[in-house]
Amino acid sequence: MKKIMPLFLVGILVSMLLTVPVSPAIGLIENNKTKTNNINFCEDNLISLYQPNTYNNPLNGKSNIENEITNSENYGRDEVVDQQQTTFCYYGWGVYDNQWIAQSFKPCLNVITKVELYLFKQGIVDGIQITVSIRDSLNGGDLTSISVDATIIHDEPWWIEFDFANTFTTPGKTYYIVTRGPEIEEGNGVYWGYNKYNPYENGEAWCAFSPEFDWHLLNYSYAPECDCCFKTYGWDDPPNIPTIEGATKGTKGIEYNYTFSTTDYEGHDVYFYINWGDDTTSGWIGPYSSGQQVTVAHKWHNEGKYLIEAKAKDTYGEESDWGTLEVTMPRSKATSSSLLLRFLERYPLLNRLLQRINIL
Repeated sequence: MKKIMPLFLVGILVSMLLTVPVSPAIGLIENNKTKTNNINFCEDNLISLYQPNTYNNPLNGKSNIENEITNSENYGRDEVVDQQQTTFCYYGWGVYDNQWIAQSFKPCLNVITKVELYLFKQGIVDGIQITVSIRDSLNGGDLTSISVDATIIHDEPWWIEFDFANTFTTPGKTYYIVTRGPEIEEGNGVYWGYNKYNPYENGEAWCAFSPEFDWHLLNYSYAPECDCCFKTYGWDDPPNIPTIEGATKGTKGIEYNYTFSTTDYEGHDVYFYINWGDDTTSGWIGPYSSGQQVTVAHKWHNEGKYLIEAKAKDTYGEESDWGTLEVTMPRSKATSSSLLLRFLERYPLLNRLLQRINIL
């Protein structure tokens, strides 16, 4: 009996802990599935908590279609990852009709094309949809939004794409990825994975829940300084073709300075790659500010014509076409004069004639 009672008491305490809410309306659930290869994980021993609610959600933002642009306006630009938080601690916040989860971020690009969220499901989610929108304030209208069938969400955490209408953004301004779901029965639901201790410095995770629907930071003793797992995508233009300025004629063995410059449409920092035409390159050098003039020295060791080529790339890896400048390394003046003098020694009359007319 002495051995049985302690185990019995422990069982009661654990049961009570699993059913007592740590904070109202927060659905927090642990995912114990197999690790995936496309995300970094952290180890945790947090207690799994789950507490659904049944209130109606009054936050119905209206779409701001003036901010939407069509794919035909892409002009061949590339879609790249702009902002991201890809570390996960095995837990996720429940997304319900009465509990909305949001993540703020600051874009560097001026267009957002889609987002990917790290989601997983529990129980049965047939026939329900998850809606994701972009806002420039938590209580404002949707700049763009899209809903997807929850059946595409896996039991294991996975990146789920929400490809909404391309929307203009202001680089450096705070925006919000807002998620909401339908009313569902207890034990079923969709969860948005997150990590703790501020893994994304340019934003925070937020929650609004019944009955007041006031937004507050997801920052608790058991889950401090949360950031949800997300990726935002946008269009990125490559830098302009670099200009090259410097001497086009010179002498072998003498070092010459050449100035390289380019501008990036979004104002991103740039790198240069220089091919000197003599089987040597600079490799990627930088970063430099958009529009900054960069001076690089080079010398050629043999006579001949050389084509300097330079291209630029921005911080997203988008590369420009090549800029070029042709240079010539003729024979040195001393060498040319020496050959001319030897020639005139064989023709003294021509030598005197040239001296008389002041050519020599």
